Amino acid sequence: MQFRPVKLKLQCLRSEYDPDSKRSRQRMVCSVPKLIEPERIPDDVKALLTAEELNELEDYLRNASERRRVASQNSTVRTAPYHLRGLRQALSELTELDAEKAREIWAELDAIEKTMKKLGYKKRESLRATKDLETIMQ
Repeated sequence: MQFRPVKLKLQCLRSEYDPDSKRSRQRMVCSVPKLIEPERIPDDVKALLTAEELNELEDYLRNASERRRVASQNSTVRTAPYHLRGLRQALSELTELDAEKAREIWAELDAIEKTMKKLGYKKRESLRATKDLETIMQ
């Protein structure tokens, strides 16, 4: 079974041998939404596929979902400084802030700091490296 993404769908193609032309031909058996989770494959699609083809489709969808998750995480980390700068700027322009919202922000910032420490990035070293980099860049 081969899979071909086409716009928002994923076509499932089966190779079939044609004895008259002595060639293999691909035939589209079914299509599913490209972003579907393997557990949500419709029963009518399952009925059209063999057990082996269904396993291949589930593996393909699982792998695609994992690639999207990793790409999303990478994007979140890459854009974090931008969003934190935006948060800082927005907070500086606020006239009032709800106490509960302030507690939530502090809690998330504390959690980020703990996670960064677990990854081996201590606050002082990171700040020192940033200052050294700024000095070099001048």
